[in-house]
Amino acid sequence: MQGRPYKVLMLGCGTIGQIKAGLWLSLGADVYLYDTSSSQVDRLLTTDKRLQRFGQQQLDNLTIDISTPSDQHASSISWIYQNIKSPSTILVEKPICTNADDRAVIKRLLNKHKGVTVYVNESYFWSSALDMISDWLHTNDEKIISIKINLSKNRLADTRAGRFFDRELESYGIEIPHAIAILQKLGIDIDELSVSKNIMYRGGDDSINQGVHLILSDMSDRIIKIDSFLGDFMVHEDEKIQNSLTRWLIVETNKQNRYRVSFDPVAGEQRFRSIVVVNDNGMITLDDNHLRRHLEQVQFAKLSTTMRQYLSPANSIAIYDFLERLYASKIGDNVSDKVIQHDWAGERTGVT
Repeated sequence: MQGRPYKVLMLGCGTIGQIKAGLWLSLGADVYLYDTSSSQVDRLLTTDKRLQRFGQQQLDNLTIDISTPSDQHASSISWIYQNIKSPSTILVEKPICTNADDRAVIKRLLNKHKGVTVYVNESYFWSSALDMISDWLHTNDEKIISIKINLSKNRLADTRAGRFFDRELESYGIEIPHAIAILQKLGIDIDELSVSKNIMYRGGDDSINQGVHLILSDMSDRIIKIDSFLGDFMVHEDEKIQNSLTRWLIVETNKQNRYRVSFDPVAGEQRFRSIVVVNDNGMITLDDNHLRRHLEQVQFAKLSTTMRQYLSPANSIAIYDFLERLYASKIGDNVSDKVIQHDWAGERTGVT
């Protein structure tokens, strides 16, 4: 960096802010902290002596990493433009917004300040495993015929503590954006997707115990199934089962190849590694700390034109629009201990 320190302001000092502050420190950045809650700043300062409290003397040449909850992104971006004269780069967590009012505010602010580079933090675009699958598909001239994605984790403890829950989009706003990023990385155009099944399951009377099951298709007749359950249960083939930490992708092609990726964290593996299996023939273990890779590439300005498009606010807003349509058109269902059955269109056909 020609002797100039790379300075990062963490805007938001909760769980995500702490994780990313540590990553920025590991990349050699000077990291400053700001949060509307001074106690959050005080708490995070105790975790590493290299962290510093933000003050007016650090106003120049700042990369600002917004790690506030999604429903505070609009106000966070507004705060930046009111208080930071010339930010170098702004990063904002996905999804960029979760309601129409914030969408309008963010678009207005970004249009007013077009000279500032803004990226959305969607780290799955940087996955080494997805790079490998994409390269194989291209090299072998293979066409995808189906995609299955399951990104599930029991987050009830986090949700009840006020973490990792989207008040507007609910389960559609946490892991489904990652799934959409995976689809885009594999060459799927979300504007061409049609919805065959769109169900939000809730666990009885507990409104936050929930998950989403989607079946989509595109103009090439590729079938896409996405599951994301964030409570203590999953629904698999109309049967309620216990939710376990599940993060995988299966891609099937016209050449009868089956690619499976197990994303971090993988049982029995060190953190930040993914496993790729082709046709059940052996395993390839990859270093896959895609969040660190994402921040590093932003720091050293090594983003390709395609990656800039993936990480652009325009793409994130398009993803929000897609998620909002899904949320508005969902079929809700309460899950008891009984099996709930639906037909292809999502209509309930029976309970056993």
